[in-house]
Amino acid sequence: MRSVTLSRTDWLAAAALWASTLLLFGSGAPHLGFYYDDAGYLTDLPSAGLPALAGFMQSAIRGRQLFVFWQYLFFNAVPHAASHLAVLHLLQSGLDGLVAAGFFLMLRLLRLPAHAAMIAAGLFAFWPIHGETHFWLTATCALLAPALLVILFASTSIILARQVRAGEARPRLRLRAIDAACFIAALFTYDQVFFALVGVLAARLVLALRRRAERPVVILAAHLPHLAALAYYLFLRPATDPAGLSVWRPDTLRLLRLNLPATISATVGRLWIRLLLLQLARAAWTDWVLALAVAAGITALALRLCSASQPAGVSASPGPVFRLGVLFCVAAYFPIWLWYISPRHHLLPSIGLFAAAGAALTWLLDHRSLGAKPVRVAAILFLGAVTAAFAAADRGESRLWEQSFTAKKQLFAELTPDLVRADVLVMDFPATLGPAMFITPHDAEYAPHLLDPHSFPGRVTGPVGGVPAPGGLFIDTSTAGGPDKIRYYPTTHPLIVRFTSWENGKARYEKIAPRAPYTVTLSDPTPHAGPFAIRRATARQEAGALVLSLDLAADLAPSTYLAATLSYFHENGFHRWGRLDRFFGYEIVPVLLGEAGFHPAPGGSQWQPTVHIPGFPPTPRIRLEFFQVSRDHDPVRLGEAETAVQL
Repeated sequence: MRSVTLSRTDWLAAAALWASTLLLFGSGAPHLGFYYDDAGYLTDLPSAGLPALAGFMQSAIRGRQLFVFWQYLFFNAVPHAASHLAVLHLLQSGLDGLVAAGFFLMLRLLRLPAHAAMIAAGLFAFWPIHGETHFWLTATCALLAPALLVILFASTSIILARQVRAGEARPRLRLRAIDAACFIAALFTYDQVFFALVGVLAARLVLALRRRAERPVVILAAHLPHLAALAYYLFLRPATDPAGLSVWRPDTLRLLRLNLPATISATVGRLWIRLLLLQLARAAWTDWVLALAVAAGITALALRLCSASQPAGVSASPGPVFRLGVLFCVAAYFPIWLWYISPRHHLLPSIGLFAAAGAALTWLLDHRSLGAKPVRVAAILFLGAVTAAFAAADRGESRLWEQSFTAKKQLFAELTPDLVRADVLVMDFPATLGPAMFITPHDAEYAPHLLDPHSFPGRVTGPVGGVPAPGGLFIDTSTAGGPDKIRYYPTTHPLIVRFTSWENGKARYEKIAPRAPYTVTLSDPTPHAGPFAIRRATARQEAGALVLSLDLAADLAPSTYLAATLSYFHENGFHRWGRLDRFFGYEIVPVLLGEAGFHPAPGGSQWQPTVHIPGFPPTPRIRLEFFQVSRDHDPVRLGEAETAVQL
C-alpha cells in the first residue's frame, strides 16, 4: 500500500484557500483595534523581559501557560504593537487562513475527494458563528493557535495510523517529534482541546495495539511524551479554581441542560439565524462584492477538482470520516458544556462538524447519489452561494467590530480633558455592540493608556461599573464577583460616565456626580485594644428609611477601611441589598462604615456609626457581613451579625 502523500494540486488548493481567507478577514484590519483581554496584554507583554514573562506564565490559569508565551511572541512580532494594530490583525487573518488550509489538507489525508474537501473547507473558513476568533486579537493565540495545532496533530496521527496499517518501517523521528510537539503545545495552550486530543490519541493507541505492529511496550514508549504531558496536565488541574474552569461541579448537570439546547440553537437554530440576519444586515455592497469574489474562486476550484480524476488511494466510503467528525465535535464541545459557551468556543468543534459535512458531501456528490453531472454542478454552485452568504455575514460582523472600536476611540478622545483631572474612571456602558465587544472592565483600566498615553499618565482606573460611597467609590460590585472582590477607592476626583444612547454610530453619554445612596454619622472613636468585635447592632424603619446603629471595635491595617454588605429577609430567605444595572445586572451596594479619612487608632478603636439608608426594602430582619477593604487588595471578611428591624 502506498504511503500517505499530498499532491501538488492539494498544496496549491490549500494556498488558494489561505489567500482567500486572508483577503476576506484582512480587509478590515486597519479599523478593528483591540478588545477585552487585548488591552492588558498590549500594555504588559511587549515590554516584558524573560523574568517578567516567566511570572506572567506562572500566574496564568494552570494548563494555559503556553497561551501567554504565544501571546508574547505575537505582540513582539511587531515593534510597538499597540501602534500597529492593523499589522497584528493581518497576522491574525493569516493564521485564520492557515487553519482553513490545514483543515483542507487534513480532509485530503482522510482521503475525501478534493472537491468535497474544498467545499467543506470553504464553509468551515467562513462559518459565521465564531467571529471573536477573527476580530479579537487575544483569540489569535487562545483559539486559532490551538485549533491549528490540533489539526496538525490529527494530520500526523492520520499519517502514523496509515503507516501502521501499511506495515511500514518505524516512522521517522522527525515526524514523531512534530507529532508530540503539536500535542503538548495544544494541550497547554487552551483547555478546550483536552478531550479532542485525548480522543485522537486513544484512537491511535487502540489501532496500534490491535494491529500488533509492535509490542505494547514499544507502542507505549513511542507515546511516552504524550502520556507524560497528560499526566502533568492532570496534576496541575486540581490546583485550579473550580469556579472558572471546565471541571465537574455541583451545578454541572444544570449547565448541561442549559448548554446542550443553546449549542443546537447557536449552530443550526434560532440563535444562529438571528445572528446571521444581523450580520448580513450590516454588510455593505463592497462586502458582498468581496464575498462573491472569494466564494466564486473557491467554487471554481471545487468544480475544477471535481472534473479532474482523483488520485490513487482515495476512498469512496466516507462513513468512517463522518463518524470521526461527529465524535470529535462532541469531544471539543464537552469542556464548554461544563463551563459556558461563547462565540469563540464554536471554532474547535467546527473542525469535527465540517469534517462530517465533508464526508456527507462526498456521499451526496457521488455519481450514484446525484446521477447526471449537471446535477452535481448545480449542487456545487448552490454550496458556493452558501459560502458567499457566509463570507458576506463575516464582513457584516467585521463592520460591527469596526464601529465598536471607532466609537471607543471617539469616546476616550472626548473624555481626555476629564481624564487628565480624574484619578478613578468608572464607566456604565454596554459591553457589546451586537456580537462585537464594546466597553468591558479592561477598557476602563487600559484603554486610556493605549489610545492616548499622554492624557492619563500613571493614574489609577477602575473597572466598568461602580457604587459611590462617602469620599470615594466601591468597584467590583457585581454579584458575579460577590462581596469577596469589592474594593474601595478613596478619591476626590472620580469620573463616572454613563451611556445614554447611540447616535450616528457614536456613543452618547452623561457624566454623573457621585453620591452615596446612604449617609453615615460617626461618634468620636475611643481606643480599644483587640480584634474586630460587634458589640451591638440594631435596625429600625423610620420614615421609609432604614436606620442602622452599630457599636464596633476593630484594629484595621493602615490604608484599609471597614465596610459592610446588607441582606434583607424576603419570603423564604435573605437577599443582598443592591441595585439593578441595565448592562451588568445586579450590583451589591456596600456600606462604608466611616469616612475616607477616618482610620482607627493604632492598636484598635471603638466607634458607633449610624447609617441612614433611604428606600431600603421593607423587611423584618437584616443580615450584615463586615469586611476590611482597600484599594489594592481583595477584602478580608471579619464577621457577621443578624438583627430584627423595629417598625
